[in-house]
Amino acid sequence: MNENEEYLEAVRAYSDGVRALFAPTGVAAGDRGRSGPTSYSDLADQAEELLPLSATVNQVAAGRLAGAPAEESSDLEVALLAKALTDLEVGGYLHQAARQEEAQSKWPAAAADDRSRALARFAGTYLELLLGERTAPVAKERGLAQPRDVAAARGELLAGSGSALALISQRATSASEMALRRLLAIGLGELAHAVAAVGMGAATALGAAERVSKLYELVREFLDRALDAIIAVLGPELAKTAAEEAKKWAEKLDTGEQIATLLEKLFQPQQTKSTLQPVIEGARADLDAFVTAIRQVDGLSEKYRRQTELVSTILDKARWLAAIPATVIPNAPLLLAVLYLVLAGYVVFLGADYLDAPRVGWLDRVPGVRRVIELNLGAPQGA
Repeated sequence: MNENEEYLEAVRAYSDGVRALFAPTGVAAGDRGRSGPTSYSDLADQAEELLPLSATVNQVAAGRLAGAPAEESSDLEVALLAKALTDLEVGGYLHQAARQEEAQSKWPAAAADDRSRALARFAGTYLELLLGERTAPVAKERGLAQPRDVAAARGELLAGSGSALALISQRATSASEMALRRLLAIGLGELAHAVAAVGMGAATALGAAERVSKLYELVREFLDRALDAIIAVLGPELAKTAAEEAKKWAEKLDTGEQIATLLEKLFQPQQTKSTLQPVIEGARADLDAFVTAIRQVDGLSEKYRRQTELVSTILDKARWLAAIPATVIPNAPLLLAVLYLVLAGYVVFLGADYLDAPRVGWLDRVPGVRRVIELNLGAPQGA
């Protein structure tokens, strides 16, 4: 079995397990003969079987991403973010079931079925992303009209590159500020502990819980898997760097510095725009080269939109963690702080990569706006 087959097999097994877990009571789901849980113990048993499949997906996806070519890295990052979202949904479902089990002994089939159908709709979207069945539209699919000649293409690329630089900067600002402000709401006192906890795993960082319910234990385990998937998007070492940088940004934000100003200094989009203008205006490339550059630049903006939207969804979905009692998870705020730090760092690191930010070299997975244009158009005339 080659690496791609191993990845697809792991993802399909995990996806089938999730679909069965969220299926209505006794209703068959997926391709492996599983049905929706019929009791709390059945739910716990199915979730326990899903745990190693979840860990395997994290492991094989992280391995693939580490050696992925530029054209595949974005899809693998999206897959890991979607995987984290799925594990968060599973953890939330198990948490609700654990609370219901405490309050009543009978399996609430009707209520569970309503909940499972709603979750299945959300998780179905994430699983499609994980399986590669749902992708972001590229420029050609959105009906981009081809410029009539090189002069028109030159003007379109000038405008499109400027737009991409601005949009990526704006999305990085919005997503990172959301994460950092929520981090500040937890409190600056958690920052140092959160940075140290990156890479430790939720189970180690959060300490032992008082409750011993199997469902509550599984909640913690799936939160651990979700955090592992998020850290795998960057890799352990870079995730730690991202957390350290995000800690600095949070502290600056707390003193009144604006994130937009901070990222303007990091990204320097206007400098890149000024650098690209003579390259585009002086290029001797043919129309096909210009059209390729236009579509690839537009594609970068679309890919970044897709990734930052997933990050924002994770930030929203994770908010329920703040309400978990300390008897279930002693240090839930610490888990949230780690998540916020890594995601804030990720969107900034990724934005810098997509912009080819001249002062930033944390992440270098794809040719960004500047390199895409230079690779397609070559040196400007007279250079």
